Amino acid sequence: MEKGWAEAEPVEEEVIDCDAHIREEIDDLIPYMEESEEKRYAESEYFGYPSDGWDRSAGGRSGYASVEGPEDEREVMERFGLDTAVITPTRNLYHGLIGNRDVANELCRAYNRYLMDTWLDAGNLFKGTVLVPVQDPEVGAEEIDKYGQKDDVVGVFLNPVGPEKALGDQRYEPIYEAAERHDLTVCIHGAATTHSTFPLQTNYFHKFLEVHAISHPFQQMAQITSIICRGIPERYDLRFVSMEAGLGWVPYIYRLDKEFLARPNEAPDLDRLPSEIWADDFWVVSQPMEETIPDGCIDAMAELAGGWDNLLFATDWPHWDFDAPSVVKKTMPRERWEQVYHENARAAFPGV
Repeated sequence: MEKGWAEAEPVEEEVIDCDAHIREEIDDLIPYMEESEEKRYAESEYFGYPSDGWDRSAGGRSGYASVEGPEDEREVMERFGLDTAVITPTRNLYHGLIGNRDVANELCRAYNRYLMDTWLDAGNLFKGTVLVPVQDPEVGAEEIDKYGQKDDVVGVFLNPVGPEKALGDQRYEPIYEAAERHDLTVCIHGAATTHSTFPLQTNYFHKFLEVHAISHPFQQMAQITSIICRGIPERYDLRFVSMEAGLGWVPYIYRLDKEFLARPNEAPDLDRLPSEIWADDFWVVSQPMEETIPDGCIDAMAELAGGWDNLLFATDWPHWDFDAPSVVKKTMPRERWEQVYHENARAAFPGV
């Protein structure tokens, strides 16, 4: 991985990485699957996580690293000066696109067993998020109940990629009920991909540059619109984190205010403006940081994102567009560094 690695000097401040990807492969998960038809399905040479054919490495020019085990992540953390990492998946970013519900459920269970066994027993550096299948929210609730009391579990990984209904739909309420029951943060993390399922119809774009630029922000806008308008934050005492979509899209929330004020009868569960719900209950990860924003605009962007208390730092390592911790010092005022590096993360993820 060339991008930013050589010049990424470690920082002295305490840093909590709120989105640290591992690269779990199907061969990592199969040993954690119970003997079943689903395991035989996953073992088949014809099985694979949904793929779209896009080249994330730009023909090898952007590079692509891998975190295959705790030792790889420890090396990265030492290089960047990271103190804690909230672990998130890579292959299972596409979990919501698996059509066979039984296979999706068993892979979800296997990933969580793998996470607990391989990563969360590897010391205090790593915190985990429980993967839940959007194909079967009841199984998601069971997984949260199974692992929600573990000290190193701090969140629920809710994938906006491929669900049958938008994430505010009542079918997902077992997940929200279980997350509230265990005081776990709901992490919404999309994927840059192309699929016939909403909101992934990006096949009309010509290059991955276009797909990647719009995929994450659009998935966040679509799913958070549903979550807020269906009143999930009003009915449940929950914290939400928007991951890997940057900051530039967030002022959209004020458009949602305008729609709500014009048609409040269509969102009867709301007692607050959508922007107030966002500021009170949501945090946003700055990665990928929009580093070309004009000088002097970062304060305005932070306020539009709900205020400086709502901003979290993440590397997104080992993905090609990762942010080194130094990006905070390059783009944000000195008096905000510790907020963004670690103070806000402790509010968003009390378990860290």
